[in-house]
Amino acid sequence: MQTGTIRKIKDSCGIFNPSISVNNGALVSSEGSAYWWFNGNSEISGANAMNYTPSMAGLYSVHVSNGECVRASGEIPWIILGGVPGCTYAVATNYNPMATLDDGSCTFETASSCPGDLDGNGIITVVDLIEFLNVFGTICLD
Repeated sequence: MQTGTIRKIKDSCGIFNPSISVNNGALVSSEGSAYWWFNGNSEISGANAMNYTPSMAGLYSVHVSNGECVRASGEIPWIILGGVPGCTYAVATNYNPMATLDDGSCTFETASSCPGDLDGNGIITVVDLIEFLNVFGTICLD
């Protein structure tokens, strides 16, 4: 007969697995009490909010605290094809005249009542076709 003590090892984090989603051209962490964003293995200085908008391509992750422990999310790839990111639609409420690459953050007063009017000018033209072809085959992460 053997005697001894049986101990249970308990994870202080419990079921706490941070994740990242994409919303309006920004990365959004699952909820926590503190955040630290990373591009690859490098912590991004000053990036300590729930949301982060990358300014360069890379593999982004976030470390999140739930008040008791800190865990890391998985990595999410962020690609910028060139130019200054922002809203490139002149009819959008957050149009950025300096932007040369649309980052998906555009917002509009009302939805167009004209299906296919991708530039929101009220008519369907070759410009709408070009807008469609520019994103055709793109994988949407939202």
